[in-house]
Amino acid sequence: MISDLEIVFIELNRMPKYSLMNIERTKRMFPDLSITLLTNVTGNSSVELLEQEGICKVEFVDLDATRVHLMSSSNKVSNSDSLFWISTLERVFLLFDWHEKKPDSKLLHVESDVILFPNFPWNTFRELDRVAWGRYSATHDVAALVFSPNLDISRGVKQTLLDVVTAEPTLTDMTALSRVKQSIKEELCVLPSALPELIDLMRIEQNCDVQNFKQISQEASFFDGVFDLGAVGMWLDGIDPKHYLGKSSNMPRNIYGKGESFIDLSKVKFSVKKNGQLAIATPNGVRELFCLHIHSKRLVWFSKEWEGELRAIVESVNRGIVSNRFYVLVFIQVLIENFKQKTLLRLLLRRILPNKVWQIISLWKSKFL
Repeated sequence: MISDLEIVFIELNRMPKYSLMNIERTKRMFPDLSITLLTNVTGNSSVELLEQEGICKVEFVDLDATRVHLMSSSNKVSNSDSLFWISTLERVFLLFDWHEKKPDSKLLHVESDVILFPNFPWNTFRELDRVAWGRYSATHDVAALVFSPNLDISRGVKQTLLDVVTAEPTLTDMTALSRVKQSIKEELCVLPSALPELIDLMRIEQNCDVQNFKQISQEASFFDGVFDLGAVGMWLDGIDPKHYLGKSSNMPRNIYGKGESFIDLSKVKFSVKKNGQLAIATPNGVRELFCLHIHSKRLVWFSKEWEGELRAIVESVNRGIVSNRFYVLVFIQVLIENFKQKTLLRLLLRRILPNKVWQIISLWKSKFL
């Protein structure tokens, strides 16, 4: 029974096709789910159709009012400084605000590019009495999935989050959530993204010491599986092409250099079960994943053909075959957006110059400019 658990998707300022498809996919896979879409996008016929067909409820949010409230609460004087961190944290704040209107429900926010598998642990979430999200790296947490069991907890975590970003207004959503984790400690359930039996694959050079590994794996037995909060999706299907001038490839080695994966995924054997479940081999047998974070945003993952694509990708990765893709429209979009923001030169230099040179330039700017 999952009637008291509500799934919340949040799309702000735009309504990408993969988001609409993922909402449909989620409802198709879990027809008894209550799904709500929070958005400020109006006049979209596709969104209206979702509600008309009973796929989800659509609630329109006033971002301007939310921003004014948050900036007033944080006593910020500079609008530009305030909007910087507010813009990256809007989804998290909106989720907790939504709990005020749904006080009798448990809420689970699912990012629009995260697909859920048939074995998703709904009953385990119903038993959970703590707020929950995952870790992305040693210094960053991730809001790919955010769970709150009740209104009181949502209010408390929201206030802590507001206190954190008030003290450090340049924090992003990922670094802010990491700070909140340090404040609430035992009140937070860290969604497991690794298995205890894979500790031999731990990447100590990325600040993943034993304590870090314990945090990301200690709840694996409670959930009886793990969540992909970023790394597995990048490894299997590629990185977000928007961040690489339209280029994307799977099995990216640089996710280790950036500390984005706590384990060496090149040593992990993936498989797909008969029911479409993604699984990994461990010394204690095969263990399942509950979801996959699709950074590439390829539409096939959100369609009815997702299982066939999963099987093909896993077979390819297990054979060591790298898939390189280039998205022309994404490349053009990135150039246009950076031209409008007057950041095009910086973007190009960042991609051309070696990382060490860019680090030296950034260090010089921070000290002398």
